[in-house]
Amino acid sequence: MSGRKIDLLTEASGLEVSANEWKKNVSKQIADKQQSKNARINKAILNFWHTLPMQERHKTNMCTLSMGWIGESGYMFTVTTLPTLTETDFDNILDSLLPDGTPIASLKTKWFREPQLPHSSTFPASYPRASPTAWRLFWKASIPHRAYTLLWRLYHHKMPCKERLHQLIPTRFPEPDCVYCGGVDSEEHFVWSCPFKHEIWQTISSRFFVDPAKLTYSLIQLPPSSDLEVAPSFSVTYLDIIASVLLSLWQLHWKFIFEDHQFWPQEVVARATRQILKIHKENNSRLLQG
Repeated sequence: MSGRKIDLLTEASGLEVSANEWKKNVSKQIADKQQSKNARINKAILNFWHTLPMQERHKTNMCTLSMGWIGESGYMFTVTTLPTLTETDFDNILDSLLPDGTPIASLKTKWFREPQLPHSSTFPASYPRASPTAWRLFWKASIPHRAYTLLWRLYHHKMPCKERLHQLIPTRFPEPDCVYCGGVDSEEHFVWSCPFKHEIWQTISSRFFVDPAKLTYSLIQLPPSSDLEVAPSFSVTYLDIIASVLLSLWQLHWKFIFEDHQFWPQEVVARATRQILKIHKENNSRLLQG
């Protein structure tokens, strides 16, 4: 046999080995995916089984549960069906009701999680209380994500004002005084009542609200339970305006602290106005597209 034929046979043999290895790898990937799918199904059935009252668990003949060890990944539950369900059996299960009257076909993750959530009465006194409508307005607002964080801090009374920093780290912050006016930098002072910052709120209020005098700190520090009337020429909400001002205040305050950038109230007003007008344009664009 010539050397050329030997080389071709060797190459063909190598290709056959590579093809066999490829088939093995593909088969293993398919098996792994199937095993993962089965594990998710088993977990879902197990979660459902645990929602049943104890007496109902003993009655059910839907499945038997066992537990096994899988390599280093830990325990998993496997489900052995007794017997194989027909399509009619499956429809009957979906049409049946749980002991509390809930149709099995309508079960959602929310139904399973709600009973496990703590009641609002167990929350500390500082936790913000608001109506479902107020929270819906909060989460539906067209505000930047960073503004959500700031509002959440404000609602929970966790703003890093000098008074709080002095209480937490007195060696680092020996005085609770405002860096702008020298007054005690409480949370209200930090956000609202400092003369430099109150000027900002007054300017924005007169520019965007129908009745500027109605804007108070008590409204700002809570989720939007009542909506101040915005000038009809703007497609923004009360919360859009509050969030934009708060975000601009925050950014320029820390720019002053860390970069010695002069804190100018009119610069805050200009930045907040740009953000409000941006939201206004985006909302108008959605209305035109809808």
